[in-house]
Amino acid sequence: MTGLSEGHSGRSQLLDESLALLNHRTPIGRAFSAANTAFHLALQWCPDCEREQYPPAEVCGGCLGTDIQFRISTGKGQLLSRTELSHSLIPYFQHRMLLDGRWLVGLIRLDSGPIVFAHLSDGAFRTQDRVQVFTYNHPRLETMLIAMPAAECPVTTGEQCSVISRLSLDRGVNPAKDEQ
Repeated sequence: MTGLSEGHSGRSQLLDESLALLNHRTPIGRAFSAANTAFHLALQWCPDCEREQYPPAEVCGGCLGTDIQFRISTGKGQLLSRTELSHSLIPYFQHRMLLDGRWLVGLIRLDSGPIVFAHLSDGAFRTQDRVQVFTYNHPRLETMLIAMPAAECPVTTGEQCSVISRLSLDRGVNPAKDEQ
């Protein structure tokens, strides 16, 4: 970020610069976002070694195969660790932390092998809990991974929307403008 310059609203310029940095995604990052729509978790799959991988890469991390493609994952896994963020460099999350006081994230080992970093839907999660990971495509922040408690029956879109609303992710980047 270049910082604040004269003649601009400091807050809006900082927000614009932060969002510009976030939008400089690699082609593989953009492919990941494009593959993850409608609350599903799509990960790269290598047909040569039959392995899912995350984060996405240009070649398979297991066999270096190049014929990798995105496919829907079950998203089921186990919470390895969790932490509470007290600061973020991204204005979107800075505003959310001011409103909510905390932001929970965790590392999850998916049943298929990869370990992902995801936002946690509530504070009741404990290490070793079973979780279901899904994605949410925020129009200005790209794809976010979100974990919620695993259910015996499939998670519904309504339950996923409820989690997104509870996390205030369905609002714009600037909460002050959302209130208007």
